[in-house]
Amino acid sequence: MHHTRGNTFVVCVSVDEKNKQQARVQPPRRNRVTIDRQVSTALGLILSSLEKFSKAIDSHGQRINGLSDYSDRIVALEQCNKTIKDDNTRILDKVEDLENRSRRSNLRIVGIPEKTKAQDPVSFMSSPFAEVLGSDFFPTPPVLNRAQSDQPRRIMSATGPSVYCVLSLPQRYGTGGPETGGTTLF
Repeated sequence: MHHTRGNTFVVCVSVDEKNKQQARVQPPRRNRVTIDRQVSTALGLILSSLEKFSKAIDSHGQRINGLSDYSDRIVALEQCNKTIKDDNTRILDKVEDLENRSRRSNLRIVGIPEKTKAQDPVSFMSSPFAEVLGSDFFPTPPVLNRAQSDQPRRIMSATGPSVYCVLSLPQRYGTGGPETGGTTLF
């Protein structure tokens, strides 16, 4: 209640109104404890959530670093794989070339009679080449690296660079093939 006396302003407050104002300004002791508990519970939940997020972020950071390391290793392995593929292609080409050269250098002569005996197959094979093919192919007897015989009486000779001339034999002799000592060689 408000009263005015002259220039003085007087406020009269009853005891009940005073208690209500104090109740509004300062909560009772029981309410303060309850609020403190609720705040600390909520704060605990928030802190635990933050801790979980922090752990998750750390875990993701470690995974990202691990993936980055794996990515670097994959790039290095891909470069190594490319180098190996290139080397493998080069080696396969070289092996194919060497195999083809080896096949071209090996001559197989079939049809040598069984009664023909040779103590030295290398010298035995170099003289028929010079005899059969003539001096236009071999001005001197060809140099053979080795000669061996297989059954049935087939002799294989490994020659040097002059072997390329021998590849044209069927064209020169028609269908019959070259002859030496009355025997047709194939």
